[in-house]
Amino acid sequence: HGTHCAGTIGAMGGNDKGVTSVNPDPTKFSFYIGKGLTDSGSGSSSGVMEAVQKCVDAQANIISMSLGGGAPTNAELEQYREHYEDDGVLIIA
Repeated sequence: HGTHCAGTIGAMGGNDKGVTSVNPDPTKFSFYIGKGLTDSGSGSSSGVMEAVQKCVDAQANIISMSLGGGAPTNAELEQYREHYEDDGVLIIA
């Protein structure tokens, strides 16, 4: 699912391939791909939080995770709030 979402965001338009991006100028952004879950889609809150921190450390402005499952923990919510308020990072789960 994450690969599909990244492809939709990063596709290069105007190349006669039939796919275009939500951002028509790929020179105006870059990707940092992090992984917080296993290939089967399972994982832990600590794994997700570690991946978020790596994205922040790589100077990401937006983190899109496409997570499912249960509600985030209070620790996760606090980390996400701090990254938004202190680092200017928008986290979309």
